[in-house]
Amino acid sequence: MEKRGIRTERGDLNCEIKVTNKRLRQLKARISKLQGWLKAESETTKPPTLADYIQGKLKPIERRLGTLKEHIEQSDIYFKYKEKKKRKSKKSVYSILRQEQREQQPRRKQDMER
Repeated sequence: MEKRGIRTERGDLNCEIKVTNKRLRQLKARISKLQGWLKAESETTKPPTLADYIQGKLKPIERRLGTLKEHIEQSDIYFKYKEKKKRKSKKSVYSILRQEQREQQPRRKQDMER
């Protein structure tokens, strides 16, 4: 019926099957090609040594170490700035504490006996 130009469900189904089979063949060919490539690569490349493994692990650590060093430098600058301001406030805080201690201490011998 398809040859005469009349579309049928069976003809449409056959066309879909042909397209699906074509795609399956293409995928199978691609998979086998990739498997061959993987096999060739595994034969030519050496397995990683312990040194290679350690180097791979150290690279991210070195990057983080650089970032941490920058943070430490920035915090040092910040604390130096804060310390200059604290010196002024420390004196006032210590003087307040001394004054409170003096007030809490008994002043006379009579007060100590009680």
